[in-house]
Amino acid sequence: MASTPRDIANTAEAKVMTLPQRLLSTLLHAVLGRKGDGTDPLDVIAEPSTYLETTFPDSFEAAASEPMSQDLSAQRDAVLAVLARLQQDLPGALESCEARAVSDIARIAAEQMTPTIGGFLGALFDQVMAHEKAAAKRAKDVDSSALSQIDQLSSTINFIAINASVEAARAGDAGKGFAVIASQIRELSQKSKEAVDRIRTEFG
Repeated sequence: MASTPRDIANTAEAKVMTLPQRLLSTLLHAVLGRKGDGTDPLDVIAEPSTYLETTFPDSFEAAASEPMSQDLSAQRDAVLAVLARLQQDLPGALESCEARAVSDIARIAAEQMTPTIGGFLGALFDQVMAHEKAAAKRAKDVDSSALSQIDQLSSTINFIAINASVEAARAGDAGKGFAVIASQIRELSQKSKEAVDRIRTEFG
């Protein structure tokens, strides 16, 4: 089953939403010499960074059949910039284990990473909602066009059936069979028109 833009957005949200908390947790364990779950703080950043840089844009644009909006692209770049800075600063902080270095990393996570992730997710779901609204409108337009074609076809069939009834009447006894068929065709045509009218009333 193909992924939708919302599926991709949910995956992206799962990867970055708790990123600041996970980073701080692993960083704290590393500084205090505790094992925790054994995760390297650099790995916490590397995986979502790679995802946002490579996998996300391709999968999202393929699912949406449209490029990322300028706002979404800018917000993604902002997140990547913060992650790149953390990837640069983390090794030194972990090696020195100095309180100030670790505090700087924590501050970046709290003051920069959290709002940029929020901006990215806001822009992402804005585009998802815009895509879904546009898709719903296109579907409704297609349905309306299809109903109009069925309605027009029904009228044409009804006109042909009336003409067939007239010709059958002129043919006398020889046309009785045609008259019955023409009557049935007119009845089917009328039922089609009623069905179209009912659909328009219920879903229009």
